Amino acid sequence: YLSPDHFIRVFRQTAGVTPGEFMIHSRIEAAKNLLRFSSHSVAHIADMLGYRDVYFFSKQFRQRTGLSPSGYRRSV
Repeated sequence: YLSPDHFIRVFRQTAGVTPGEFMIHSRIEAAKNLLRFSSHSVAHIADMLGYRDVYFFSKQFRQRTGLSPSGYRRSV
């Protein structure tokens, strides 16, 4: 029974980040594991993690890791 704004405030106090940032971080960590330990295509991984657009996924991945998904896969 929390308003969306109050929920975000409480979540940020507890976790240190907003729910949206928490979800992005969780998806990027899952993507790292899938890139490291599977042979799925980048597009399939993006789809598995709920991204509708592989280009948006790649952009978020690069912003948070400094590497493209393909570049990350080659580096590990």
